[in-house]
This record gives sequence, structure tokens and C-alpha cells, in this order.
Amino acid sequence: MTLKKYPNAKLVLANALGPDSTIIKKYSKTLPNWSYVEIEFENNITALYKTFDVLVHVPIDRFWEAYGQVVVEALAAKVCVVCTRSGVVTDELFIDNHNVAIVPFKNSKAIYNKILQLIEDSITKNRLVSNCYNLVKKK
Repeated sequence: MTLKKYPNAKLVLANALGPDSTIIKKYSKTLPNWSYVEIEFENNITALYKTFDVLVHVPIDRFWEAYGQVVVEALAAKVCVVCTRSGVVTDELFIDNHNVAIVPFKNSKAIYNKILQLIEDSITKNRLVSNCYNLVKKK
């Protein structure tokens, strides 16, 4: 659906390794070859983050992600994050639509809608980035 609306969109699967990598590869193969890239390991992660419009990190439950370093790294790089309440994304630090975009677990429609909202609403996206960068900077 995203490619119909944004034909130049690119999915970046970074460090998508582990026990579920075969499932991820199976679904990525349903996309046109030019529309995604798989990166096994990136030495310059800060440079990679700077290429993203939105980072999506959506573990399937609150116990799946032990910490969520990717969220903190992305926010420090001033990248807007769509995430679930898992790992480091706690109620005390991260507020939906204030400093991150939080979606329900296992809800691809909500994820898609949040991504589109942030791509199309630069004011909201920039506000989330600014608020979260200020939070990360304090820590």
C-alpha cells in the first residue's frame, strides 16, 4: 500500500537477524526488489539513521524487547520513531504523540497509518523529534 502512495519509498531491514529472519525474508520477497534493502550489519549506524524519515521498531509484546537501544539511538539521531510499549519505551519516559508514536502490538494497520501520518504531517513529525531529542539529551 505504501508503494502505491509513495512509489520511491524504501524499506530498510537493518540487523534483521535471528530466529525470525526467515519469516522476515519471506515477506520482504513479496516486495519489488528495488523497494527494500537488507543490511546485516552497519558500522556507521548514526549515518544510517540519518537516511530514515521514520524508524519503525515494533516488538510483538512488552517482554520481547529487553531494552530497545535502537529506539534511543534513533531518537538521538533525531529520527521520528513508531514503536510499541516494550523495552525502554515506558509510560514514564515516552508519551504517545508527544515524543514518539506508539502503536498497539501486532497491529499492522495502526503501524501503516502512523507511518503515513508522520510522512504527511511534518509539523507533528518535527514536534515528536524535537521533544524526544530533548528527552534523550537530558538522560
